[in-house]
Amino acid sequence: MITELIFLTVSAFSTPLLENSTYEQDNTHCRLTINEERHQNDIVLVFTASSEMPHQAHIYHSISQESPSSGILTQLSLHQDEPLEKNQYMINHALYKVVNDDITIYSTAIGSEQNSAQDFMSRFENDGYKTHVAIDGIEINLSFVADHQQALAFYQCAQLASNDYARHTK
Repeated sequence: MITELIFLTVSAFSTPLLENSTYEQDNTHCRLTINEERHQNDIVLVFTASSEMPHQAHIYHSISQESPSSGILTQLSLHQDEPLEKNQYMINHALYKVVNDDITIYSTAIGSEQNSAQDFMSRFENDGYKTHVAIDGIEINLSFVADHQQALAFYQCAQLASNDYARHTK
């Protein structure tokens, strides 16, 4: 009995944790993709940064939306004992792709005004590479947590891309 318990304990701690995010870079184009905690394969948050365009933040999902439509995304406090601090951003829902009769993918772009996607990304960084959001048109709150090393690499790349973008747009 004790041998079986030890085996189960060792097995549980030796199982690798589920990868929740991926980071990709091509020169000064960077992308961080973060799976939603409970809906791993169905909802993803994607940050992109490039020297050719402003930062972008999108949530891709299969939750049916009137398309096109707009609304509000609210970034919620992460800890119950903290005062409820909310940051709100305009969002735009759009049809992204119809894969087949059963699968339709929608895109929710975060931030339609200048720098709001970058503000959302900064709050994500300041909150330890995680966020909890409520979105108009989506009944459930969503939680995203990125791998620390991947997020750090993305933000370093994004800073370089921002610097290049600022030089090109002056």
